[in-house]
Amino acid sequence: VIAGLVFVITFVFSGYKGISTEIRLLFKVFSSVYFSITVYFISCFVSLKGRFFEWLGRYYLEIYVLQGVSILLSDRYIGKDNPYFYFYFCLFLSLLLAAVCKKPIERYMSLVKKQ
Repeated sequence: VIAGLVFVITFVFSGYKGISTEIRLLFKVFSSVYFSITVYFISCFVSLKGRFFEWLGRYYLEIYVLQGVSILLSDRYIGKDNPYFYFYFCLFLSLLLAAVCKKPIERYMSLVKKQ
């Protein structure tokens, strides 16, 4: 609960224009850290089950590795004019690339482990 409150407070202050840029950046860093801590504590008590979450569990490495590729492609060909479309396109492209590249990445990882 405390980590969640600290996250909310630092997130609100990170968007406040009345303070200097350096302090706002510091609030953004703290907000990111406390968001991660809050998600961790929530996941300790809440168990999410379902086919989608099982799929995410199997493909998390590919999503993590290929999210940068989807962001670069989206920046180059879509642009950030419409942030909602940009977000959903990046998300869709990340999931699609993860599904397509699962087997090649597994083969590469098995070759690396053999050496």
